[in-house]
Amino acid sequence: MATEKRDSMTISQSHDSPSDIAPKALSNDEYQLAQLGYKQEFFRTLGLFENWAATFTTMNFISGIPMMFAFVMSTGGPEAAFANWTMVGGFSFIVSLAMAEIASALPVAGGIYYWSFYLGELGILTVTDVDFVKGAWIFFGYDASAHLAEETKEASAVVAKGMWMATLSGWLLSIPTLILILFCIQDFDGIIAATYANNWAEYLMQLIGPAGSTAILVLLWIDSTCATASAFMSAQRVTYAISRDNVLPFSRYFRKLTSTHRMPLHAAFLVAAISIAISTAVIGSSVAFSAITAMSTIATNVSYLFPIIARQTVGAAVFVPAKWNLGRASAVIATISSVWICYLFVVLLLPQVYPVTGVSFLPLSPPPAPMCPTKLTKIRRRH
Repeated sequence: MATEKRDSMTISQSHDSPSDIAPKALSNDEYQLAQLGYKQEFFRTLGLFENWAATFTTMNFISGIPMMFAFVMSTGGPEAAFANWTMVGGFSFIVSLAMAEIASALPVAGGIYYWSFYLGELGILTVTDVDFVKGAWIFFGYDASAHLAEETKEASAVVAKGMWMATLSGWLLSIPTLILILFCIQDFDGIIAATYANNWAEYLMQLIGPAGSTAILVLLWIDSTCATASAFMSAQRVTYAISRDNVLPFSRYFRKLTSTHRMPLHAAFLVAAISIAISTAVIGSSVAFSAITAMSTIATNVSYLFPIIARQTVGAAVFVPAKWNLGRASAVIATISSVWICYLFVVLLLPQVYPVTGVSFLPLSPPPAPMCPTKLTKIRRRH
């Protein structure tokens, strides 16, 4: 059944059919990619550390905690910050396990986009988010490792490990970091009523004064830039993968790779243009920024739900587990992950401030024009 399904898939004109390539001339990674319908085009030079780093950097709790500091302190306080962070991290790790199993069996650059196509029987409405703006939640972006699958050696095993190890390490390392930050609070009321535009800056001023605060804020800006670069990398690979299947307008242009380094340069230009447009549009509008970050996080988390459910239902007959798999725990992990994502969907739609108005309640707020990075794509079977 799995073989029949692979054979029925349409391969982009820029790729060779697996049957046209001699298996003996390919490495295991290249042959597995050919079986999924694609030709090896990227250079495979990455190992476990680089793959792990992609997801770990995208999550970026180091600057993520300061970004959410003011919101958490004003809505729940230190106790809620610790309890909720620990819970979210634990459930996120479970989600990463469910996705790692799929990534191990289907190690392609498209990630969720391709998984939903492969596992969906009649056609699935997937949400592909370029994921530029971080900040609404920290524990997401597990699929960053998957987007580097075609550049990773021994991808079937390494991508899965990179995904769950990055989530676990980010969770475990962030807890003591958060505890340290909370125990160092000097004047809680002063932080809430901050004299600075940034409550985190007020917190730092209480602890280490102007010079130290400036130094840490600069370091956090550098760290955030690195996380943005990692997200930018993921967006490039998704754009390339979608263009490879002729989904985007001008796909032939956006799927091109540079001849020297085999990088999706044209896809990068598209991602950069949209990123700049979004950044420009939200200048001076906290409402627009909050709407974009909330909708971006919702879209990203919901997009994880489709392949996880499909793998256990309509795609169960065609899904062939790789060497790295969850075994009998797969269904349990998928169920917990699905319930958690649905819960997140509801929570992220709740108003963030009171009183509740048409502006503060996200479902009643008019969607801003820059929501163009969130793309709804109807994926249908091609026979």
